[in-house]
Amino acid sequence: MDTPTPGQPGADLEAADFHAEWVAALEQLEVDVETAEALLAAGQEVLEPPAPWTPPVMRSPLPSDLQPRARLVLERQLAVAHRLSERLTENGRHRRYTTAVRNNAAVDIPVYVDLRA
Repeated sequence: MDTPTPGQPGADLEAADFHAEWVAALEQLEVDVETAEALLAAGQEVLEPPAPWTPPVMRSPLPSDLQPRARLVLERQLAVAHRLSERLTENGRHRRYTTAVRNNAAVDIPVYVDLRA
């Protein structure tokens, strides 16, 4: 089946379908980045790993009217990646500190203090 060229019957419908596919793909990316932003802002631990991401198969290039929206999604994704990197670095420092404290503690020093005693 040939793809209709502009001006042929069905070409506008085909273009609308391509546009709708891109809108749906961008909406899903926005939902994903909003979820990541919310988790980072709340400082919550992710108890369940997210489903692996599979890039959508698009039948056409990104429409020019959606490029600003796509750039914004990309900027937000990069900001989330940067914050995740910072959080991982911070977690690594905390882990090294707690490991050092445990390794330097004498056996007869209590690890917990009973405040009721």
